[in-house]
Amino acid sequence: MTATVLLLLVPLGAPADPPPAAAEVKIDGRTVAEWVADLRSSDPMKQRDAHQALLKAGPKAKSAVPELTKYLGEKYARYDYAAEILGAIGPDAKEAVPALIALLPKEPASIGYGSERIAFAIAQIDGPRIEATRVLLLERTKANVIFLKLSGTLHNYPAQVIPQLVTLCGDKDAKVRANAADVLGVLKQKEIQKVPTKSPYEKAGDAVKGIPAALEKLLADESTEVRLAAAKAITHVAPKLAEKALAVIVKLQLDAANATKSDIHAYEAFQAVPELAAKVLIPLFDHPNDRVRWWAVHPPGRGPDARTPLRQRRRLGARSDRGAQGQRVHRPVCRGGSTGVRLWSRSHVERRSDPGAD
Repeated sequence: MTATVLLLLVPLGAPADPPPAAAEVKIDGRTVAEWVADLRSSDPMKQRDAHQALLKAGPKAKSAVPELTKYLGEKYARYDYAAEILGAIGPDAKEAVPALIALLPKEPASIGYGSERIAFAIAQIDGPRIEATRVLLLERTKANVIFLKLSGTLHNYPAQVIPQLVTLCGDKDAKVRANAADVLGVLKQKEIQKVPTKSPYEKAGDAVKGIPAALEKLLADESTEVRLAAAKAITHVAPKLAEKALAVIVKLQLDAANATKSDIHAYEAFQAVPELAAKVLIPLFDHPNDRVRWWAVHPPGRGPDARTPLRQRRRLGARSDRGAQGQRVHRPVCRGGSTGVRLWSRSHVERRSDPGAD
């Protein structure tokens, strides 16, 4: 019996047709490579136009990442432009993150506002980095405000940045610890806008849970600056610990008065918790030290202090008039919340029982 087998022979190794080439991305009629070339030019107008075009392209400009990463290391590079473009590209620019971190200054305020652009670009690409957060803690604006307070990194990524601040409360540098406490203390502040917005504290959710413990630990810090910053912050974001915080502030003032150092400026801390403020300040009206008594009546800070001329103190809000015996009486007001607690000078408190004294 003869079997017939038919073999279908197919040629092996025949080259397949190449897939159609992807159309090259164009932005405003030009390729990404052409815009990158303009960014690297020495013409500021070309650089500006390239910056705007590549920002507009966003993730579509991801083919530019290798060139932009190299560009960051060049001597006269517009690193701020390059960082913003990489941030706009987003997660596709992860290979540039080490180069961006390397641009962060080793000393505070060495490149000013550029640090914020770098930090924000890193956050857009791969989330906020603690190295960048630390730099922004040490840098200040022209108005001497800690840069992180105004940073887009904090306000756009609070759930990631706040735990980093808690960690930085344990930094070896006292300045970092003090500034971290300072920023934690303003997290409940909201931006002034027509449309109400949530504060960073509200947006961070469970990320704020570590704040009270971190600040309470700083109340025992070796640095006076750190203890004061932590105490002030507690009155705003951890009111359950406020009484302990105010006791620390009073102790710092007593130490300063005995050592003839400058008075402790903590007006905003007392203003935040007026009832507790009255509890700790009124007993100081009988203190034997003149400076302590004055400080208790006029906690320096926003309010009048002992070196302010009388006319200016009146303008700042310390109302004064003549008592029954003709002596001048200063009546500072410490308001907070809906309680409107008044802190009066001792001489006024003593004469409150006499209706005709005022």
